[in-house]
Amino acid sequence: MKVSKYIYSLSLGHLFVDFSQGALAALLPTLIAQHYYNYAVAATLVFAMNLVSSVVQPLFGFFSDKYNTGWIIILAILITGIGFSSLGYVPTYALLVIGCLVCGIGIAAYHPDAAKLVNGLAGAYPPIWVCCWAVEFSSKSR
Repeated sequence: MKVSKYIYSLSLGHLFVDFSQGALAALLPTLIAQHYYNYAVAATLVFAMNLVSSVVQPLFGFFSDKYNTGWIIILAILITGIGFSSLGYVPTYALLVIGCLVCGIGIAAYHPDAAKLVNGLAGAYPPIWVCCWAVEFSSKSR
């Protein structure tokens, strides 16, 4: 079974967008120390990112099914990176929330089209390669 190099690239993108969602929780102690937030206020950032990602992703999936939106994969990675990187330098809580929301939108935009593209590139073995994409080609999936 030969895998397309594009599936590796999509897996790397998937690793990046999922990493940014999980890394926010690890970033909370730094944000708490830097801005003197309490734990409830800081945890709201994680809630905002997860909520917008979960609510908006079905909408992106709907448009992915109806229209050719494969171009959004690159844009989604860029939006995720912009939203996540803004968390390090924005001065106010409102801008932190907006950065989390932007990051969540990028995460939500990436998943439907990337999964559809991996399924199309998988050839005769879609379940295997979609599974590998879903776990970002971890050491156990090789």
